[in-house]
Amino acid sequence: RPWDELTNIGNSSNKNEFNSNLNNADINQTGFIKDGVVYLQPCYTRYGNYPYCRWMRNGAYSMTKSLGASVTLLRLAQLYGEQVFDLKITDYLNVTSTHNGWNNVTFGNVLNMAAGIGDQGGTKNSGDIFADENQAKMESWLEQNTELSKLGVAFTYGNYTWEAGVEFRYNSALTFVLAAALDKYYKSVAGANAHLWQMVVDDIFTPIGIQHVPMLETIEVNGERGIAELLHGLYPNVDDMAKLSQLLQNDGMHHGIQLLHFDKLQEALFKTEKQGLRSWWADNQFGHSRYLHGFWTSPFGDNNGCSIQVPYMSGYGGNIFAIFPNGTSAFRFADAQSYSPYDIVNISNRESPLCF
Repeated sequence: RPWDELTNIGNSSNKNEFNSNLNNADINQTGFIKDGVVYLQPCYTRYGNYPYCRWMRNGAYSMTKSLGASVTLLRLAQLYGEQVFDLKITDYLNVTSTHNGWNNVTFGNVLNMAAGIGDQGGTKNSGDIFADENQAKMESWLEQNTELSKLGVAFTYGNYTWEAGVEFRYNSALTFVLAAALDKYYKSVAGANAHLWQMVVDDIFTPIGIQHVPMLETIEVNGERGIAELLHGLYPNVDDMAKLSQLLQNDGMHHGIQLLHFDKLQEALFKTEKQGLRSWWADNQFGHSRYLHGFWTSPFGDNNGCSIQVPYMSGYGGNIFAIFPNGTSAFRFADAQSYSPYDIVNISNRESPLCF
């Protein structure tokens, strides 16, 4: 439905504030999901509004860490038990690092961006969370096409002085290490010919009504199908995102079948006492932002005793998709390098109060 049909925020002033007053040319797609309805603004582009807005695909970038790596691990936990979060990387990959920092790193540690592995940002509690992201080594890693060549670069990162699970350091190359380890684990339980991402498509995407969504995979020299990178490379349209957000809002259940592990998803959406590590990324007047199981948070409060952490996905360019505790969701795909979710959260609260 059109954005202007929203009861409380359908007017242009709220729409502009929801958009963080960005130029329309910097926005691809943005909207609000309420009661199973997507209220969509026009699909702005630099060449005018795209006429087939509902079918336009968006580069999710690191939102894929939530909808790729996190959803995959949540599915594996549902299939084989939540102990998969505690499995060790070294039990499934040939780690070629020259240090022993990987010895006790678990799948969950890497998903939480808390592997304790990295070159830069070696001072604890410094907030230097992107010290290794988009640096020269990562550029070299991005240029690699095969699983082994990508792992070869990823395993050259050094070892921080702290153990895994202690400090948040964002490193996309390490999420690929998780993707490769998850693939090896899945083959160990489902058979050598099993394909991890195909399982996600068959077990999650297809049942909830997603007919097709592209995902970036490695290119292997032997002609075999590569592995999904799980950190970037998902190209969803608005219907895909709406269906995935509804699955999350429904606690991972679809038509009475539990697709994602309930308890771990509750943690990922910050509905438990487990609040992850401080991320520094979206701190505001209401408190410190956090990161857990592939999801960021933005603190939110009001003058009536409400104090919550709002989980959201974030991607390069300023892609934001928030999953609110009242069952609504909101999103913006943009390339304006505007990463704060504050305006989206604030305006969404005017439409449907987040504290109830």
